[in-house]
Amino acid sequence: MTGQLSREYSEIAVRNLGVVLKGMEAVSFYENVIRNIDRGHDYTPDIKVFKKAGADVAREVALEAIAEYREQIDHAWDLPPVMADQVEAVVKSKLSPAEVLPRYDVRYVFNTSVGKLTVRITTKHLNATVTVKKDGSQRNFDDAVAEAEQWLTTYWMMRDLA
Repeated sequence: MTGQLSREYSEIAVRNLGVVLKGMEAVSFYENVIRNIDRGHDYTPDIKVFKKAGADVAREVALEAIAEYREQIDHAWDLPPVMADQVEAVVKSKLSPAEVLPRYDVRYVFNTSVGKLTVRITTKHLNATVTVKKDGSQRNFDDAVAEAEQWLTTYWMMRDLA
């Protein structure tokens, strides 16, 4: 019965890893831009956002972009606020110097009517593994999974509104 739940959270993991990768690429790009601005390079003819802002504030625009992308990275694994009362999210990450993406260990703990159900996502590179476990007795496991699956609809409807 966990097939749908595992597939859906695998899709969530792929989406979130994409957000993190895009954010990390953008941060790296804008950090290079700032280094070059500090060396005297003028990006206003080359980059649309700098052309609008002007050469005198290009550095500040790049710093704002870095802050925005870091915020996206930091919140990539967040659930929509409407789910906060029923689902606890615990996100841990570790970035190895030899790897491009951090490794994530994400646990979504659902407070179902039959006990807690944990969906755990672990990542390495662009790969994700999803496991589903219920605390305590496994007798009502399918009921807990069914309740957690109902929250998926909420996630997919609300994810882009948050």
